[in-house]
Amino acid sequence: MTKVLRTFVSSLKMIKEDKILLLLSLIPILIGALVYVGLGAWLYTSFIPAGTTWIQGLISLDWLGSFFSWVIKGLFFIIFGGLANYTFVLVVSLLASPFNDMIAERVMLKKKGEVLSLESSFKETIQRLPKTFVNEAKKISLIISLSIFSLLLSFVPFLVILSFIIQVILLSVTFLDYYWSRKNLTLKECVFDYRKNFFFNFMIGLIFFGLLLIPGGGILFFSVLLIQSGLSEG
Repeated sequence: MTKVLRTFVSSLKMIKEDKILLLLSLIPILIGALVYVGLGAWLYTSFIPAGTTWIQGLISLDWLGSFFSWVIKGLFFIIFGGLANYTFVLVVSLLASPFNDMIAERVMLKKKGEVLSLESSFKETIQRLPKTFVNEAKKISLIISLSIFSLLLSFVPFLVILSFIIQVILLSVTFLDYYWSRKNLTLKECVFDYRKNFFFNFMIGLIFFGLLLIPGGGILFFSVLLIQSGLSEG
C-alpha cells in the first residue's frame, strides 16, 4: 500500500513539473468531457439502472436470506455499473490512445533520465498511429470478451466475487498494456510482468474500479493512474 501511495504522489508531482505531460494528460480529459456530454447522461440515468434490474430479475436470491440477498444485489449493481462505465471509458480510451501512448513513452524515458521534445514525440506517435489503434482495438476486444465472461459468472451468486476480481484485473491491464506494447512483450511475458507486481497492479485496478462508480472519475484520473503504472514498471 505504501508503494501505491508513493507512486500516486510521484505521478502528480511529475505532471506538475512536466508541462508537456500535463498537456498530454488534459487532452484525454477533454475528449472524455465531449463524449460524456453526448453519452454520459443516458448511461447513468437509464442504462445502468435498467441493466441492474434486468439481471436481478433473472435469478431468485430469496433462498439466501434478506441480508445476503441484499449484499448480492448490491454487488450486481456495482459490477454492472462498473461494466457500463468502463464501456464509456473504453470509447474514450480508444479515441485518446495516441495521447496515452505518448504519456507512456514520456514516463519510460523520464525513468531513464532521457528527455524527448513534444515535436519528436508527436512524430513518433504519428508513425506508431496504425499500430497504436490496432493494439487498442485488440485490447478492447479482449477486455469486452472477458467482461462478458465475467458478467456471466455473476449469474451464479457465489461466483460474483470471482467476477469482481476478474474485472479489477482487466482494469489494471488497461494501463499496463501501453507499456507492454512499447516493450513488445509476448503474452507470457505480460503475465509474468503482471504477477511480479500483482498486489500493486491489483490495487491500481481496484482504485480505478472505484473511480468508475463516480461519473467522470475514471476519465479525470486515467492519466494519473497510467503514469502511476509506468512508475511501477521494471
